[in-house]
Amino acid sequence: QGVQLRYTDDGSPPDSSSRLYDKPLRIGGSRDIRAIAVKEGWLPSEVATYSFFETGVPPQRCQLLAQPNSQYPGLHDRTFTNGERAPVVNLRDANWIAFREEPFKALFSYAQPQAIRKISFGYALHVPQYVFGPTQLRVYGGNEREQLELLATKQLPMCEPGASIQVASQVVHLELPGKAC
Repeated sequence: QGVQLRYTDDGSPPDSSSRLYDKPLRIGGSRDIRAIAVKEGWLPSEVATYSFFETGVPPQRCQLLAQPNSQYPGLHDRTFTNGERAPVVNLRDANWIAFREEPFKALFSYAQPQAIRKISFGYALHVPQYVFGPTQLRVYGGNEREQLELLATKQLPMCEPGASIQVASQVVHLELPGKAC
């Protein structure tokens, strides 16, 4: 009794003065909700992060340009278009795919040009099983495969030895210019 759920949706860590969850939320777009449980006189809980994805415009086709790791082949191209995510505690699930020998590269195609404003990448971190996240993301776009232009890039921190987070499902959202291509 007396426990409150406090949350943020702007990427900042929640604290005891964050918004109070007191009724169902309407979530628009892809975003992360971070929440804690607080009670006066008690330490706050650890932060729980929930990632929500707006379906948006799914690509008509995905073509992998690099081969996945043989231990984690996923469903090959379909892994990126089936709309499914697997729990991070089961990396053998067919909805997880990993790249080690070559960096992940894929070409996503649409029947008609699309003005995409945001793209979200989900990945697993499972340090005990030597599964690490990406250190850089780059998104290219255009109407001709031979003339793609860089639309967005993001550097991500490397997983440091002894990091407190050893097993997690992570999501990175990248804003795009919304240029039809």
